[in-house]
Amino acid sequence: MLSLPPEVQFDVLKCLNFEQLFSLKQANHCFLNFIKRYEGGLARMEFFKLSLIDAETMDSQQPSPFAYIDLEPLDFEFLLDGQLLEKWKAAIAKSVPLFLHGVEDDITSVVQIDKAADKNPRHILKLPNIPKNLEEKIIVRCWLEQLFNCAFIQTEYVDVIFNPEMINLLFDNEDKISLKQFYGKSFALLVAPQARNDIIEIFLNFGLNRSVVYHKFVMLEGEISELHTNILFNIVINQRKKLPEVFFGYCDSSELYERIVEYITTSKDFSKMVSNVYLVYNSRNNVRLSDKAKNVQIKQLDGSPSTEYQIANIYNPKVKFLFVNAEQSGLYYTRIRKMEE
Repeated sequence: MLSLPPEVQFDVLKCLNFEQLFSLKQANHCFLNFIKRYEGGLARMEFFKLSLIDAETMDSQQPSPFAYIDLEPLDFEFLLDGQLLEKWKAAIAKSVPLFLHGVEDDITSVVQIDKAADKNPRHILKLPNIPKNLEEKIIVRCWLEQLFNCAFIQTEYVDVIFNPEMINLLFDNEDKISLKQFYGKSFALLVAPQARNDIIEIFLNFGLNRSVVYHKFVMLEGEISELHTNILFNIVINQRKKLPEVFFGYCDSSELYERIVEYITTSKDFSKMVSNVYLVYNSRNNVRLSDKAKNVQIKQLDGSPSTEYQIANIYNPKVKFLFVNAEQSGLYYTRIRKMEE
């Protein structure tokens, strides 16, 4: 097989599951290097959920639903050259943290991995929050590598993320073509109202650039500010390739809704717009109905009344978007999607 062209080797490897790929990596050094280079397009070990939690909350749960993962021994293959070594030493001196928090920096966070929904034990990876020496840096790098090679149905970050600065530092000597990312069907980011604007921007960039989202991208904060409205609006109109579906809340100000309506009515190109957009509200009173709405209909959706209407583009009236104002599980939302012409 090694005599085949790289593209043919890649097509063959795509037919293998995670366990078969792992065995192949163990058996042949050439395959190990090839798989590491192209593993972004190959099978991954799947888990239900990846999340970051406060270590203190674990102590209050009795009996404990948690099982700790042994951090060592680890097999690793990477070159810690002189340039990277100096950067690591500088980061140790600066106490660069592994996790970035929205509000409180003195929280000790751990990685929680759920193999299945609502089933114990929940596996805990207790990594050094601030690596203090080269050995701890290597441990963190190796375990992040393991997480990058997995796939999760859900990834959830509640006011804390993996610090992008630390990831950039740990993998500075890697091939830039194969960006290190977390793979998940859904990405959920919940942000405390007290979080600074610059921190929230870093959180959102982490979701866009360090996460591969196959289905749903969720961002919830107490109230979306004007600055964040601009950021979220740009995600809606530009991130179709990365994000199939977005949920943004809480949109108790009408600005994001109105900007999307304006874009739909006046734009001449929707090729980059996210296919499904959900705007979430705290109260029914904040749900909007644009004066541009046509064909307004009241329907039943999951046992609750919903309002369905269409908004057309002024340059091409055949281009229409379907809006649905509805309620589900106590939340009020507007769903927006482009209709088939």
